[in-house]
Amino acid sequence: MDKIMNTKEARLNDVIIFDYFEKLSDGSIINQASNKKVKLGHDELNKSIEVHIVGMEEGEKKKIKLPPHKSYGNYNEKLVFKVNKTKFKNNQRPAVGHRYKIKLKNGGLIHAKIIDIDNQKVIFDANHELAGKEILYEIHLRKIVRN
Repeated sequence: MDKIMNTKEARLNDVIIFDYFEKLSDGSIINQASNKKVKLGHDELNKSIEVHIVGMEEGEKKKIKLPPHKSYGNYNEKLVFKVNKTKFKNNQRPAVGHRYKIKLKNGGLIHAKIIDIDNQKVIFDANHELAGKEILYEIHLRKIVRN
Protein backbone atom coordinates (compact mmCIF):
# COMPACT_ATOMS: atom_id res chain seq x y z
CA MET A 1 0.00 0.00 0.00
CA ASP A 2 1.30 3.45 -0.92
CA LYS A 3 1.93 5.99 1.80
CA ILE A 4 -0.04 9.21 1.52
CA MET A 5 2.24 12.15 2.28
CA ASN A 6 0.72 15.23 3.85
CA THR A 7 3.14 17.86 2.56
CA LYS A 8 2.45 21.52 2.15
CA GLU A 9 4.08 23.10 -0.90
CA ALA A 10 4.27 26.84 -1.51
CA ARG A 11 2.10 28.08 -4.36
CA LEU A 12 1.07 31.43 -5.79
CA ASN A 13 -1.11 33.53 -3.45
CA ASP A 14 0.29 31.79 -0.36
CA VAL A 15 1.77 33.94 2.37
CA ILE A 16 5.15 32.54 3.31
CA ILE A 17 7.54 33.19 6.14
CA PHE A 18 11.18 32.52 5.32
CA ASP A 19 14.78 33.30 6.17
CA TYR A 20 17.37 34.13 3.55
CA PHE A 21 20.97 35.06 2.94
CA GLU A 22 21.92 36.94 -0.21
CA LYS A 23 25.61 36.51 -1.05
CA LEU A 24 28.21 37.27 -3.67
CA SER A 25 30.04 34.36 -5.26
CA ASP A 26 32.97 34.91 -2.86
CA GLY A 27 30.60 34.15 0.04
CA SER A 28 30.34 37.70 1.39
CA ILE A 29 26.84 38.47 2.68
CA ILE A 30 25.02 41.32 0.95
CA ASN A 31 21.70 41.02 2.73
CA GLN A 32 19.87 38.73 5.10
CA ALA A 33 16.53 38.51 6.83
CA SER A 34 14.77 36.26 9.31
CA ASN A 35 11.04 35.63 9.38
CA LYS A 36 10.43 37.70 6.24
CA LYS A 37 6.75 37.56 5.29
CA VAL A 38 5.57 37.92 1.66
CA LYS A 39 2.66 36.89 -0.51
CA LEU A 40 3.79 34.88 -3.53
CA GLY A 41 2.72 36.22 -6.91
CA HIS A 42 2.23 39.81 -5.71
CA ASP A 43 5.51 41.44 -6.84
CA GLU A 44 6.97 41.33 -3.34
CA LEU A 45 9.96 39.23 -4.47
CA ASN A 46 12.21 39.11 -7.48
CA LYS A 47 10.38 36.76 -9.88
CA SER A 48 13.62 34.82 -10.45
CA ILE A 49 13.67 33.93 -6.74
CA GLU A 50 9.94 33.40 -6.43
CA VAL A 51 9.93 30.76 -9.18
CA HIS A 52 12.34 28.70 -7.04
CA ILE A 53 10.24 29.09 -3.88
CA VAL A 54 6.99 27.95 -5.51
CA GLY A 55 6.90 24.20 -4.92
CA MET A 56 9.13 24.26 -1.84
CA GLU A 57 7.80 22.51 1.24
CA GLU A 58 7.52 23.97 4.72
CA GLY A 59 10.87 23.54 6.47
CA GLU A 60 12.76 23.03 3.21
CA LYS A 61 16.09 24.76 2.55
CA LYS A 62 17.33 25.64 -0.90
CA LYS A 63 20.35 27.29 -2.50
CA ILE A 64 19.76 29.36 -5.63
CA LYS A 65 22.34 30.86 -7.97
CA LEU A 66 21.15 33.75 -10.16
CA PRO A 67 23.14 35.13 -13.08
CA PRO A 68 23.41 38.93 -13.33
CA HIS A 69 20.56 39.37 -15.82
CA LYS A 70 18.15 37.66 -13.38
CA SER A 71 19.25 39.57 -10.28
CA TYR A 72 20.58 43.13 -10.43
CA GLY A 73 21.13 43.29 -14.19
CA ASN A 74 24.12 43.10 -16.47
CA TYR A 75 26.69 45.86 -16.19
CA ASN A 76 25.91 48.48 -18.85
CA GLU A 77 28.79 50.70 -20.01
CA LYS A 78 26.22 53.15 -21.41
CA LEU A 79 25.28 54.01 -17.81
CA VAL A 80 28.78 55.40 -17.20
CA PHE A 81 28.95 59.05 -18.25
CA LYS A 82 30.87 62.28 -17.77
CA VAL A 83 29.61 65.64 -16.52
CA ASN A 84 31.55 68.90 -16.68
CA LYS A 85 32.64 70.16 -13.27
CA THR A 86 31.06 73.51 -14.20
CA LYS A 87 27.63 71.86 -13.80
CA PHE A 88 28.18 71.69 -10.03
CA LYS A 89 27.25 74.62 -7.83
CA ASN A 90 30.09 76.53 -6.15
CA ASN A 91 29.30 75.02 -2.74
CA GLN A 92 29.29 71.46 -4.12
CA ARG A 93 32.52 69.54 -3.92
CA PRO A 94 32.11 66.30 -5.84
CA ALA A 95 34.11 63.36 -4.49
CA VAL A 96 34.51 59.75 -5.52
CA GLY A 97 31.81 57.68 -3.85
CA HIS A 98 29.27 60.52 -3.54
CA ARG A 99 25.81 59.71 -4.87
CA TYR A 100 23.57 62.07 -6.79
CA LYS A 101 20.11 62.17 -8.29
CA ILE A 102 20.60 63.47 -11.81
CA LYS A 103 17.81 65.03 -13.84
CA LEU A 104 17.68 63.78 -17.41
CA LYS A 105 16.77 65.87 -20.46
CA ASN A 106 13.42 64.03 -20.65
CA GLY A 107 12.62 65.09 -17.06
CA GLY A 108 13.33 61.69 -15.49
CA LEU A 109 15.74 61.09 -12.61
CA ILE A 110 18.54 58.57 -12.25
CA HIS A 111 20.69 57.72 -9.26
CA ALA A 112 24.41 57.65 -9.96
CA LYS A 113 27.65 57.39 -8.03
CA ILE A 114 30.86 59.28 -8.77
CA ILE A 115 33.54 56.76 -9.74
CA ASP A 116 36.30 59.11 -10.90
CA ILE A 117 37.18 62.78 -11.29
CA ASP A 118 39.68 64.38 -13.63
CA ASN A 119 40.60 68.03 -14.21
CA GLN A 120 37.40 68.98 -16.01
CA LYS A 121 34.98 66.07 -15.72
CA VAL A 122 33.19 64.06 -13.09
CA ILE A 123 32.57 60.44 -14.10
CA PHE A 124 29.33 58.84 -12.90
CA ASP A 125 28.10 55.26 -12.90
CA ALA A 126 24.32 54.70 -12.80
CA ASN A 127 24.54 50.89 -12.72
CA HIS A 128 23.29 49.15 -9.58
CA GLU A 129 26.19 48.36 -7.23
CA LEU A 130 25.60 44.65 -7.84
CA ALA A 131 25.10 44.84 -11.63
CA GLY A 132 27.13 42.23 -13.46
CA LYS A 133 27.51 39.99 -10.42
CA GLU A 134 26.23 36.47 -9.86
CA ILE A 135 24.11 36.35 -6.69
CA LEU A 136 23.65 33.34 -4.42
CA TYR A 137 20.62 32.88 -2.18
CA GLU A 138 20.15 30.50 0.71
CA ILE A 139 16.47 30.20 1.57
CA HIS A 140 14.78 28.44 4.47
CA LEU A 141 10.99 28.26 4.01
CA ARG A 142 9.73 28.29 7.59
CA LYS A 143 5.96 28.51 7.18
CA ILE A 144 3.23 28.56 4.56
CA VAL A 145 0.01 30.35 5.53
CA ARG A 146 -3.18 29.67 3.59
CA ASN A 147 -6.55 31.31 4.10
